Amino acid sequence: MLKVVLGLSLVAVVCFWGGFATGKFVPGKRGGLAAVLTAIVLAIVIIAGTHGLAVKYGSLVTRLAILAALAMDVSLLGGYVCGRGIRKTTYRTSLASLLISLLLVTGSIVGIKRSVAQVLTIAEALEPTQSSPSDTDSHGKESCRQNLQALYSAMSMYAQDWGGLPPAANWASNSDFISRVPHNSELHCPAVSNGHDNKFGYAYNTAVAGRSLGMLSSIKQMKGASKTPLLYDSSNLSASASDAFSSLPIPGRHQGRDYVLYLDGHIEAVTPK
Repeated sequence: MLKVVLGLSLVAVVCFWGGFATGKFVPGKRGGLAAVLTAIVLAIVIIAGTHGLAVKYGSLVTRLAILAALAMDVSLLGGYVCGRGIRKTTYRTSLASLLISLLLVTGSIVGIKRSVAQVLTIAEALEPTQSSPSDTDSHGKESCRQNLQALYSAMSMYAQDWGGLPPAANWASNSDFISRVPHNSELHCPAVSNGHDNKFGYAYNTAVAGRSLGMLSSIKQMKGASKTPLLYDSSNLSASASDAFSSLPIPGRHQGRDYVLYLDGHIEAVTPK
């Protein structure tokens, strides 16, 4: 993520100096027209060039592309105004343009950083995992493991946007959370539900519900993340089930095992006791 942000920042600097050179050395309306046309073309190229990724990973990529285009265009046009101002010795205009450009570009880069983090979270959740006999239920539905990966992605994005995990109460009907779940069927364990009924089968660990991120950038960085359950198979089939990791079905519903999703994003198939 750092490489992406640094790369975009470097491109923004190049755009600024390109606009500055245009404003300083290209006379008359030609310079302004060249700067505006370049900004338009640059925005179109960035947004159109990321269309394929947007189809795969969703609207977050489009938002990232728009922020990147804004940062580049503001840099270019701000540089043009600075160069133009120096050419005409109107230094106040140049200074004001520089400060406004810096503020707008900084805001765009901050937005880009958050969007990149969320896109990477989605990409990790969508990475294929090596299948095994216990990964897919006998009735051929989408695996429980894939559902939990999608829910982890939604939890991660919620935490980044709201500064912490959602509260336990009605978590599966929390609009801010479920808006980040790609499909409603992913809230239902395929071993007990057809994906459209009132049987859900996942519980949320009350020990971590509502926990704040604090200064952390993701829930993966929370203390004890690799050993702390987040969501898991539950004998409580109601919506928004939650408990202190005490409702694993016995025997396990996936060939004698239950799936447990941990705070760091990994999933284990455990034998309930």
